[in-house]
Amino acid sequence: MQSDRSVDEVLSTAKLAGLKLKPNAGPVQVLKFSPALNSVDYRLVELPPQLQDALQTGEKVVFRGDEQDEAVLCSQTETHEMKVVDLSNTMLLCPRLSTPEDGSFKLQSPEDAVERLDVCASVSSYYELRPCRPRLTKLKQMLKLTAYRGPEAENDHVKLYSLEDLLGSVQASEDELLTALQHLGAFETNGKWRVLDIQYEEAVFLSILNLLDEKMWSYESVPLLECYALLEELYPSFVIKHCLEVYGNKCLGEGGKDGHYCLDAVRVCQFYAEYLLRAAGRFNFDEFIDSWQQSVPSGMKTTLDQLKGVALWDLDTRPRVIWSFSVNDLPEDPPARFAKLFETRSKWTLEEIEPFINDLSTEKISSNALLLKYARMSTDSSGQRVFNSKRPV
Repeated sequence: MQSDRSVDEVLSTAKLAGLKLKPNAGPVQVLKFSPALNSVDYRLVELPPQLQDALQTGEKVVFRGDEQDEAVLCSQTETHEMKVVDLSNTMLLCPRLSTPEDGSFKLQSPEDAVERLDVCASVSSYYELRPCRPRLTKLKQMLKLTAYRGPEAENDHVKLYSLEDLLGSVQASEDELLTALQHLGAFETNGKWRVLDIQYEEAVFLSILNLLDEKMWSYESVPLLECYALLEELYPSFVIKHCLEVYGNKCLGEGGKDGHYCLDAVRVCQFYAEYLLRAAGRFNFDEFIDSWQQSVPSGMKTTLDQLKGVALWDLDTRPRVIWSFSVNDLPEDPPARFAKLFETRSKWTLEEIEPFINDLSTEKISSNALLLKYARMSTDSSGQRVFNSKRPV
């Protein structure tokens, strides 16, 4: 295409094409294809309203993912997966093209001048952004490799991770990452995020619980400073405090004592259930129930509801059995999660399966919708509704 066409030539061409150019209808814009028309340097992304608002208010929006990952786009609060959508028509990208929405557009007449513009690229697809769950498998792996096992086990050659390090590798928004760290029982020390090695955590918390019996403390008022004084030769103070924060809360409100922690009965009962089942394999159900209740601090009551997402049991066998089966050990990818569940048990009731899929639900897809997608519902011989796999297992 010629790049030096005059106004008269453009108007003549428009007349031949049957176009009537009105006064103040805007400038004449002649497009010229650049040599880099087929360049892959440009990508189109369709932004949902919340991301548009984030960018307009100056909030940081970041692409995250390693080379082997499918990239995600993260705001401060949300993660969005990116899907390629093909266009039926090719779009031409022109950086300085004027449109009627521009304030000065109609102040110019076609006769005033010709604007010559380069078409910098052509695209036939764009990225659609869809809210998705944060991808936390890598976070769990990174924390597991750096688990804290006590001061004597520290190794200067092991790489530890700050929040910025984690944000650079984990496909999650900052808010989602901090929520996940809290859920995983992580803590920050010397600017690095760690979790406790499970056996070390068990040893520390069991030592704290033993003090309840020795000192006749109520589980509703555990003194932090006295725990420090009695256990300082065994464990660092920050580890003792962390365990009290994981399994309890600071005493607040009228009657609450400063520097005291109230242990949460559900969390403590679940701790003992996992502790008893972890090394036991399949445990006689009735013996477990007795041992479990006898293990917890005085005043706490164990219930089967506390085992949801922690264990599975079979009451139809003789003897009846129970075994460890934690939702935290299941894949976070929904197809893999359901495959693992149906590999473990061919049929599930709604009450049984819900604790193991509730964490997969989002604002866009509920646990019921996940069941419709990955499971088939039927009725067993007793008339109870059950779910089994849509795919052969």
